[in-house]
Amino acid sequence: MARNTEKKSSKKIVLLSIIIIVALSVLAYQSMIKEPYKYESKINEAGHADGSLAFSGGFQSAILKLPAVNSNDTGVSAYLTVNVKKGTGGIFLDVSNVLTKEDTQNSARMAAAFAEKHENINSNTVDLFYNIRAFAPVIEGPSAGAALTITTIAALKNETPASDVMITGTINHDGTIGPSGKILEKAKAAKEVGARLFLVPVGSVSSLETNYTESEYCQKWGDYEYCQPEFTTKIINVSKAAGIPIVEVATVDEALKYFELK
Repeated sequence: MARNTEKKSSKKIVLLSIIIIVALSVLAYQSMIKEPYKYESKINEAGHADGSLAFSGGFQSAILKLPAVNSNDTGVSAYLTVNVKKGTGGIFLDVSNVLTKEDTQNSARMAAAFAEKHENINSNTVDLFYNIRAFAPVIEGPSAGAALTITTIAALKNETPASDVMITGTINHDGTIGPSGKILEKAKAAKEVGARLFLVPVGSVSSLETNYTESEYCQKWGDYEYCQPEFTTKIINVSKAAGIPIVEVATVDEALKYFELK
């Protein structure tokens, strides 16, 4: 008799537990129906679970002049336009006006990634379009990376960068600006298009550049004359030679101040 009583009690406890679980499930479901976005509000408001924002602007553009070196190692000026709009994460490089090497294409990718991170924008919600117009048939080298990044940030902010400042340097994933060559040639190109200030990477020897002048020295050893090349060091003040002030910058954030971007 006692065993039957215990069995009945156990069945009642199990049944009661099931009823409680079902009731709680119904209440939870009704709560979700009443507030359908409660559990996704953070994602919907931010655009992504990591907290980055969905791009909320319209069609926005920014233009920047940049110095470059063509395939003949001659300094030339170029015009970079970056257009942004709501999209799905596309990065487009227009090569209809000039040929570019793959390192320039990679610089555009690096610039896009850092600019989106800098502005806390989810990359999957925006499309970026890069267009370079240059007075040269071919542009090569990754040293447009800093300019690409700054122009992308300006476009995402929907702001206009200072038109009389130019920059050269590669872009690293953390926003630091890497080295660039042909500083004198690029500084002259910047001066020719009306820049009042030229920004270069730290450690690129912005004020001094070493050139070597080659000559031939000959001397006689008995009846035999032996000639050998000799190299004379010539220090050039790049800023003075180009006629434009040159400032070294270490990071994109440091450079943004000179472009008057907030």
